[in-house]
Amino acid sequence: MKYSIEGFSQPALVNAGLSINETIVLRWCIDFNSTGKMKTVEHNGNIYFWVNYQSVADDLPIIAANKYAITRVFEKLVSHGVMERHTEKIGGVYSCFRIIPEAYSRLIDTQAEILEPSSKSARTPQAKVLEPSSKNA
Repeated sequence: MKYSIEGFSQPALVNAGLSINETIVLRWCIDFNSTGKMKTVEHNGNIYFWVNYQSVADDLPIIAANKYAITRVFEKLVSHGVMERHTEKIGGVYSCFRIIPEAYSRLIDTQAEILEPSSKSARTPQAKVLEPSSKNA
């Protein structure tokens, strides 16, 4: 198994229930935020960055062709507990997000192992066992 995907632990990604699309968007957020060019807002003592869904779609056409598909990716990142959303309503309506530090720490954990499938969020790949056909034998 390849251990690292976009700088995250693959077992941790599986345990969090994240797809490759969500992983790529998360990496985009981290990389773009590190440039210092993202607009940010403070809410309840936390710093959130503003996301223009169309800009993300333009930057990542391999993920989605439009802003609606990107919106769904961000919704999944929130529902999986990786990001938190805040809607800023000053001078317009802006979707703002922050990466939850504890979730980020889990995703970069070098000791992570894939949990048993009994975990609700774990998406453990299931191999389909093909039985030999008596016709081909």
